[in-house]
Amino acid sequence: MKRTIRLTGMALGALALTVACSDSSTTDRNPTAPAGPNLLSAPNATSGNPFIQCGNKGETCTWETGNINPQKALLREGDVVPFRITVNQDVAKANRLYEIRLKYSTRVGGKNAYDFITRYDASEGAKANLCNPSGNLTTSNLANVSNYCSASGGVIQPGPALPPLDIPIGFAGGSAGTDDKADEIAASTHSANRVIQVFGGTLGAGVGDPTITYVPNNSDDKAQDAILTFRFRTKSGAGAANFIVAWGGHIAQSPIWAGQGGGAAQISGSSYHMALEYVNELNDNGTVFKTLTSGSRDLQLSAAAVFADPPSLAITKTPTSQTVSAGSPFSWTVTLSNTGQSTANGAVLNDNLPAIPGVSYALGAGSDATCSLTGSALECGPKDLAAGATMVAVINATTTAGQGCTAGTVTNTATGEATGVTTIQAQATVTLQCGSLSLAKTPTSQTVDAGQPFSWTVTLTNAGPGTAFNAVINDNLPALAGIAYTLDPSSDASCSLAAGVLECGATNLLKDATLTAKINATTTPSAAVCAAGSITNTATGQADGSTTIQAQATVTLDCGSLAITKLPAAQTVEAGAPFSWTVTLTNAGPGSALGATITDNLPAVAGLAYALDPSSAASCSLTGNALECGQTDLAKNGTIV
Repeated sequence: MKRTIRLTGMALGALALTVACSDSSTTDRNPTAPAGPNLLSAPNATSGNPFIQCGNKGETCTWETGNINPQKALLREGDVVPFRITVNQDVAKANRLYEIRLKYSTRVGGKNAYDFITRYDASEGAKANLCNPSGNLTTSNLANVSNYCSASGGVIQPGPALPPLDIPIGFAGGSAGTDDKADEIAASTHSANRVIQVFGGTLGAGVGDPTITYVPNNSDDKAQDAILTFRFRTKSGAGAANFIVAWGGHIAQSPIWAGQGGGAAQISGSSYHMALEYVNELNDNGTVFKTLTSGSRDLQLSAAAVFADPPSLAITKTPTSQTVSAGSPFSWTVTLSNTGQSTANGAVLNDNLPAIPGVSYALGAGSDATCSLTGSALECGPKDLAAGATMVAVINATTTAGQGCTAGTVTNTATGEATGVTTIQAQATVTLQCGSLSLAKTPTSQTVDAGQPFSWTVTLTNAGPGTAFNAVINDNLPALAGIAYTLDPSSDASCSLAAGVLECGATNLLKDATLTAKINATTTPSAAVCAAGSITNTATGQADGSTTIQAQATVTLDCGSLAITKLPAAQTVEAGAPFSWTVTLTNAGPGSALGATITDNLPAVAGLAYALDPSSAASCSLTGNALECGQTDLAKNGTIV
């Protein structure tokens, strides 16, 4: 009986490893790639990236036997190398249990090689279609191809009538007996759909979960292999014995494995392997009925055929826009990142910070050790940035209240560069805003009768747009005998009044905020008050960085002016005849006369008797010879009679 078993992959080694891709461009996508043919651009049905490059294989690259080297293909980290095993009906049987064991390199030289198994076409898309006549399963490279690829009867059909059996495969990274670095691998390209696909395979009796074990090749974990064993059954029916097993080896990426030795492009010299250990036909009880292979089929990937993408820099300056009140601090964080897959050598970060009046800069915590700030010149590096690494500078700025606001919005640009990488820039803006104070003392003018209370309200307002820091009100109230001052409870909590001096603050006033004090005054019609007539008082307001502003108010204190008459001033009457006096107390103003009184001790003469005329003021009384009127507040021109 003729046996036909083929292990094929993208241009690898002993059985049949084939690269399936169609090159259509000769653009060099990586000038730092290993020596050899130009890095060509290959169409890709999924993402358009040139994952597998066929080198000198021309426009058509077929599944073939042979190790991958730089003359056959160039691969990036993160690419998937497709492999397949084909077994036809000359060897296989329908409805039989098969077990396959693979062995592949996970670590070589302390670096990570194939970090997990995934779909065979994860990188290649349609180019790796197992039945594409332009270079996969055709009569020219596989006998009895119709048993695999046909509209009916084949294990692979154009439509979804016979989908492949997907066998989920776990991660294949990490040291033997330790965690498999699932977190790192999960971030890798093509980490989804980690399956081996069996075309013509199914589940059934004897099929269990695949197993994966790790075999360290030395004690310090610098070399390690993964051994993957899985089972399936062939389908029942005519022609069902044919099957194809297809999978892909994911090439470990340096950024993902930066903390565990690095990725595949960092492997020097040694090749790494994808080996078919055996294909066994099993009895239903799991014992080996027949081994279909003789010896290991080992396909090697040359270290020189794998490269990392060149470094790629990104820079941010955050926050990109901020508005700050002059007197408040602000900061910028500048981050230079290597988003590529290889080291950015000699990376530097520079930022000539803007010269703004009242602003000074200092290097903040968290800045890279290579950073320095001299005056307003920030410099970081040079420093080699590994793939995924960052260089950070934190700039803390202090501002001065009342300064820098006329500069408006200031734009600043930070730059980053590295050897062979285009200079990149990031901009950020800052706007400094000052407060704008106004002061009012109300009422600005008032007239009060001496002896009556009055009040002033002093209001300091910040019209913004920035905060007014440490805003204060001061008012030395006029000292005058007969006037006393108290602070109204409605005044701001920061206000105090002692010995005739009003003080409010210091407090920070946001835009449109106010600081208010109300002063209550009591008066008496003292000689000093009446002599003063009117008094003018000035309150002042100020904040950090602002000029002192003033507000004035005037109060006129009016006193009364009394005159008294007793009429008739002289009279002669016959003894036994009556006579009368009229006593009139008049306030000529301009203020009121408070508590006005009349007293008159009438002369005691034998034969004279006095009585109070009913027309007298209601406040008047006559007791014996003693006349008393008041106390009465007399408005201007008011009288007591």
